[in-house]
Amino acid sequence: MAAVQTAPKRTEYLNFWNKYSDKPTHESMLLNNNAHELEESDRADVVAALPDYTGKDVADIGSGIGRFTTLFSQKARKVISTDFIESFVNKNKERNASAKNIEFVVSDAAGLELEDASMDLVFTNWLFMYLSDSECVDFTLKALRWLRPGGYFKLRESCSEPSTGRRKGNAVHATDAANPTHYRYKSLYLLLLTNARFQDADGKWFKFEVEWGTSIPTYITLANNWRQVHWLAKKVEIPAPVNGEISTQEALLNAFSTSWPAEQVAFDALVSGDHVSWTHKAITQIMAPQVSASLGATVLAYSPRVVDATAAVDTFALVDESTTTNFWTIELNPLAFRASNTKATEKRDQHQRFAWHANLQSAVTYLSVHNTGFDGFVGTELLSTATIDEVLSLKTVLNSKAQLLLLEPTSETTVNTDALKSAGFTIDLVEDVTTAAHDAINDQISQGTLKAKVAKGSLSASWTVIKATKP
Repeated sequence: MAAVQTAPKRTEYLNFWNKYSDKPTHESMLLNNNAHELEESDRADVVAALPDYTGKDVADIGSGIGRFTTLFSQKARKVISTDFIESFVNKNKERNASAKNIEFVVSDAAGLELEDASMDLVFTNWLFMYLSDSECVDFTLKALRWLRPGGYFKLRESCSEPSTGRRKGNAVHATDAANPTHYRYKSLYLLLLTNARFQDADGKWFKFEVEWGTSIPTYITLANNWRQVHWLAKKVEIPAPVNGEISTQEALLNAFSTSWPAEQVAFDALVSGDHVSWTHKAITQIMAPQVSASLGATVLAYSPRVVDATAAVDTFALVDESTTTNFWTIELNPLAFRASNTKATEKRDQHQRFAWHANLQSAVTYLSVHNTGFDGFVGTELLSTATIDEVLSLKTVLNSKAQLLLLEPTSETTVNTDALKSAGFTIDLVEDVTTAAHDAINDQISQGTLKAKVAKGSLSASWTVIKATKP
């Protein structure tokens, strides 16, 4: 492992953090004057979401004064703890003087080098926001190289704007201009992780399998702030990339810097505004206006958005109906994940939580580990996208007598409910709502809140509402 000097382009970041080099405290680490009230709960929530690192080798990159280093050292076989501010590293050493399994390194993360396939967990916390685009791409590819197959990469960032959000009076630094941080779109980190590829010396190809991306309910999210987003990715072996896949560092950087931000801006334009979605209007054609009341106090929502971007559960409309129902929404589209979180932040909607998963099974696994149970489930395209096994597994995170409300697309005259029946759900209602759905879509098009080409898939499909109950 090599410790490196800070490159010239890193001077701005080094100068920013050097202002706090004489204050190696939690307040300077979190850039928040109230850190003494927040730090312990934040740290506990983050660590609780990590995979088991007992007896493993952990790299704590950008570790500061060792907020997480101490916890890692209590279970890990070895911890490499690095930071580019020497006084922070010295304070880390002081705090962990009794630990014999920590290697402390003064090094800029942007130039850090570790041995290939030497780590089981590469952990970062508020690091990429202090890296340039090219450094983010480079570090991600390095993390792939440093990890053993099956190892994990943990990333947590503030996105879109400072984590202090509207509570800027709590910030340690005087003005936003004083902090040179990159507050990127949430989707960029997710797309970077899912598209990175690495070929080792034996010719084997690897990628990250992102297990989840979510705003873990730490102190910041509890204060109506969804800008703090966490990702957990696992290194897995894959076949060699085919034509069209992003497999070079140059292509990855171009996408991260240019094409993906443009795609996010375009997607945001599609779903912006406070109008009620056509999906919600279609559902309420046959359900009571207060749909939330029939779903319960805690509801799991599912939006694959396969037909098109508009085919999604409108949890914002559902929340407007009820001040007591809380929604955990699974998005499968990275751009939608960012857009939904941003809208929740703007509305200061404390009843909402959004998570990204590659599929329903990944979401169920995550929720099962966290012993989560829901009173209801509302989803679009469940039966057309989920496997029978996924529908079966869904039962494990639903409470007894949980209500299911589905809006399903079909090209047939009837929708197949066999998966629900096989999973033991009782079918209470099956109703064609195609006319109501198309009328609602055309109404939004005529009002200028939706473009016909965006909703082309939804206009081409027939739609059915299904209501079911878990035994």
